[in-house]
Amino acid sequence: MDLLRIVLVSIVCSTVAVMAAEDDARARALLNRAGELSRTTRHWDDREQTLGLEIVDRRGGRRQRRLEMWTKRYPEDASRTTLIFREPAQARGVGFLQWVDPHGPDSQWLYLPASKRVRQITGSRKKDSFVGTDFSYEDLGLMMDVLNWSARDAVSTWVREETVDESPCTVIELEPSESQEVSYSRLRIWLGVDDYLIYRYQFFDDEGQVKKNLVLADFKEVGGIPAPHRLEMFDVLAGSRTVATVEALEFDVGLRDEVFTKRRLERGS
Repeated sequence: MDLLRIVLVSIVCSTVAVMAAEDDARARALLNRAGELSRTTRHWDDREQTLGLEIVDRRGGRRQRRLEMWTKRYPEDASRTTLIFREPAQARGVGFLQWVDPHGPDSQWLYLPASKRVRQITGSRKKDSFVGTDFSYEDLGLMMDVLNWSARDAVSTWVREETVDESPCTVIELEPSESQEVSYSRLRIWLGVDDYLIYRYQFFDDEGQVKKNLVLADFKEVGGIPAPHRLEMFDVLAGSRTVATVEALEFDVGLRDEVFTKRRLERGS
């Protein structure tokens, strides 16, 4: 009986391992397809947009922000982003610069007009709120990274099929490797089965609890490229949320490298 029990346990363990491997392969194939579309038919070299922000605290209090953002893509799936606040008056001129490396740590800098200096965002400070919103500095990088993560950057697992706003989606879980220096233990994305668009993100803390939810909606085609025009980040613990609404968006405007420098932040234009 002991021998039979050992054999049965071995068979069950082997079956579970094979199923897990198949799930991982399925998830990776979907991610690769989405990444391929991003690099081919949905490819863009740079992007210019204007966004409105509404920050809603747990008591219903509301604050408004308005900003301009520029992004440029580089070889090896790297990208750079500059963001400058225009409204309200007390936030005008605040700038943010991000250099994203999907296969390693990102670099980020913040410019505050009051101090007239550029400060690099490093270490645990990347988990801080980005200028009072429910997005952290880290979140801004992750949204650019996820579809460019390789199997070495994050372990992927197929979770389930689920419908979001009448769009059938595959829920995929990603566990970042140590090389990514990500504070979240894992992420989940809702990837469209038919269109390969990301409709939701879910961020988990070290204890496996959901820390934040990000919902992407109001997708519109701009120059043949589908893009969300509404992003809503929910901070589960704080009970607050931030809504980002795209007011203007244009791809491939011919941005120069000088736009993505610390000097540009200081100029604020």
